[in-house]
Amino acid sequence: MKQAVSRIVLLALLVGRALARADFDQVPTRVWSVTRGTQAAAAVLAMVPLLAPTAGGQSLSGNARTHPPVVRIQMVGADDFLKACPPGQKIEFVLGAASLNVDPRWLDLYSRVDLAPRFGRNCPSGPVHISSLYFNSAILELARITHDLGRPVFLFIVQDEALAPRTASTLTVPNPPPVRNVSAPYVEDITRTAFRAAGAPSTTARVYRIVYPAAPRESLRVIDISCDGVSGQPAGRSCFTPSFNPYGEGLAVKYEFRQDRLPLNEIGRPTSSGTMMEADGVLLFDVRMRQWIKGLLTHP
Repeated sequence: MKQAVSRIVLLALLVGRALARADFDQVPTRVWSVTRGTQAAAAVLAMVPLLAPTAGGQSLSGNARTHPPVVRIQMVGADDFLKACPPGQKIEFVLGAASLNVDPRWLDLYSRVDLAPRFGRNCPSGPVHISSLYFNSAILELARITHDLGRPVFLFIVQDEALAPRTASTLTVPNPPPVRNVSAPYVEDITRTAFRAAGAPSTTARVYRIVYPAAPRESLRVIDISCDGVSGQPAGRSCFTPSFNPYGEGLAVKYEFRQDRLPLNEIGRPTSSGTMMEADGVLLFDVRMRQWIKGLLTHP
C-alpha cells in the first residue's frame, strides 16, 4: 500500500512540475492552464507526506533543471523549514546577479519542495542561491492586484535571466504597431495583427502588447500577453505570457492568471472611457507585479 501511494504522489509531483516548467510554445492561443496541472498535483500531495528528489538533476545553486529527475526519493515535510522561520522573517534568495528578500510563506509548493531537503527543520540563516522561485497567490494582495485577477488560478515564476530559456519575449507579429512616443507604459490590442494569416481560433481569443518606453537606466521593453477562455465556465478565462520576460536587474518572469470579471473589447477597439476592461487589467497586473518584485530587490 505504501509503495502504491508513493508512486501516485511521485507521479502527481512530476506531472505538476513538468506542466509548470514547460515553456509555452510561440502560439498565442495555447491557454490551457498550466496551474490547473499544478493544483491537481498539489491536491494529491496535500493528502500524504511530500516527496522530493535526493539524487539526479542539478543543485539549487546551479542551472535550472529542465526535466524533473526520476530518482530515489526521500519522505520530507515541505513546510518543516517554514515552521522554523518566525512570522514575517525574510530570506535573501540569490538568483544570479539579483537578490530578493522574500517571506518563505509567499512561496508556492514547487519552491518549498525544492528547499525542504536542503534545510529540513531549519530556517535558512544566510543567502540562499537558487535558479528560480515559484510564488503563491498570497502575493496578489501584497502587489495590490484588484478585480480578482489571479483568483483562483495563479502561476508566477521568477528566474535568473541568464538561465531562462532563450525564447523571444514577444510573438512573431508581422508589421506590429509602432511604439508610441509616450513616457508611461501602455497596452494595446494586437489580436487582429497577430492572427492576420491564420485567423483567430475563437471569438474570445485576445493578444495584448504592453510597452514600457525607454527610461533612464532602462531600455524599451515589449511584452505580449495572450488571453482566452470563457468567464463563468468550469475552465474559466486565463491570461499568460508565452515565455519568460526580462524584468530588469537580471531577472526574468513568466506568469498566468485567471481573469473572469473584466469585460472584453471588440477586437482592435480602444478601451471604453471610464470602464475597466480586460486590456486595462492586463496592464495593471503587469505594472504592479513588476513594481512589487522591484521592491524585494536587495541592493548592496
